Amino acid sequence: MIKEKLSNRYDRALAASTNSQRIYKAYRKKDKVDVDYEIFSTAAVKAFELAYETFWKYLKFYMEYQGILDIPSSPRAVFAFALQHNILNNHEVSILDEAARDRNLSSHMYAQETAEEILQDIPEAIQLFALLLHKLTPDK
Repeated sequence: MIKEKLSNRYDRALAASTNSQRIYKAYRKKDKVDVDYEIFSTAAVKAFELAYETFWKYLKFYMEYQGILDIPSSPRAVFAFALQHNILNNHEVSILDEAARDRNLSSHMYAQETAEEILQDIPEAIQLFALLLHKLTPDK
């Protein structure tokens, strides 16, 4: 039952990460003068938010599945905890901390300039989500 939950969370995180990559690529094809540029940039940020949320929650559940106890319940604390348990390295945590900052900014996104700032960081973050999900599959 628990392994099935882990697999379901993995599938959701992987789907969100893949979708975020796909939407970001579509956004990159748009020119700032296109009528739907803002729609695509907003969609890319929202897809990133979902990928981020499903990733950190999967990471937390993955550590629980591995038998690690007393896992914190906030994203940055989960990343730091994963570093302490050698699941993540310093570079990965640095990227994830930046993703956490971007995620927090996105929830207060009222200006296109804020979206542009977040969009600059998205490729590295979503690439890392995919890499880490591959590394932390339910079978490992």
